[in-house]
Amino acid sequence: MGAAEPRPVSFPQPHIEIVTLDRANNFNKIQQVQVWNPDFAFAYPALSRNICTNEIGMSFEFGGGGNFQNHVVGFWGDFIAYITTSSNVGSTRFGDYATIRQAPITPENPGNLFTAFGYGRNSSPSGTISDVHYVLFGRPSSSCIIIE
Repeated sequence: MGAAEPRPVSFPQPHIEIVTLDRANNFNKIQQVQVWNPDFAFAYPALSRNICTNEIGMSFEFGGGGNFQNHVVGFWGDFIAYITTSSNVGSTRFGDYATIRQAPITPENPGNLFTAFGYGRNSSPSGTISDVHYVLFGRPSSSCIIIE
């Protein structure tokens, strides 16, 4: 008889699952963690690593708990998501276009910045419109350790 599988955890809101795999060992699972909160929903994640600090930047959608769906960004491990939009209306279809990339390397950006894209939804006299945001965020360049 094999080892018992762990019981699945019940989450009160939609959440994001992050799995770390070992590329050198047949992609075996190293760890599995969740981005979740009992009061808010999280969905449509996009992740990217910067070459400056090896941090993982996140671009995803958040909502629930009396909030309409909005785009947020942050760093894996900080446990803070920064809202980039201010939706005032909901939608039954949402989140298809949240993304993130490392910003192009320049003398001012040695690899510490991310570019993210997401949107919210707002009502207008003519109906509902998309509130599209392009976000540049990251740590100060002084946090970079350049490896040559």
